[in-house]
Amino acid sequence: MVESRVVEFAQGRSCARLALVELGVAPAAILRGTQREPIWPDGAVGSIAHTDATVIAVAANNHALAGLGVDVEKKAPLSAHLIPMVCREDEAVGISGEQANIVFSAKEAIYKCIFPVVQRYVDFLEVSVALDHSSGRFTAMSDGQHRDLELLRHLQGVSFVTQDLVFSVAWLLKQN
Repeated sequence: MVESRVVEFAQGRSCARLALVELGVAPAAILRGTQREPIWPDGAVGSIAHTDATVIAVAANNHALAGLGVDVEKKAPLSAHLIPMVCREDEAVGISGEQANIVFSAKEAIYKCIFPVVQRYVDFLEVSVALDHSSGRFTAMSDGQHRDLELLRHLQGVSFVTQDLVFSVAWLLKQN
């Protein structure tokens, strides 16, 4: 890894440990799984994201949540040639590069949220995102071809944009 990525990785793990302490979980190493995902201690779910000078980690008790995902991206329009790789046809109609960047961030947060449950790579085009621009909230639906993605009906999320960054958080409610 490039030195800057090593620093971001270490800072992300440090933020994750701080988030766990806020939950009352004893500080512990955040190990890395086979797909490079963070392995959270028993009783917790969480996520880590970083881009250049920004690192963020979120954690929650797993009593009510089956998953939690966070993403941060630079605020910049998504290149036109990338939009069809990120947005399904129904999402791409009339979308600007800036809106596509929010969809990208939301889908990254969704992937991080659901990976611990589905245990597989989920392509951007397997999921569609409905953004409510007035509230920042989003919901997700599967393409209907993957039974394991039916869990998306229990997912909620929010995206917000600052002067320089796009943040997205997705959480998956546990079903009893």
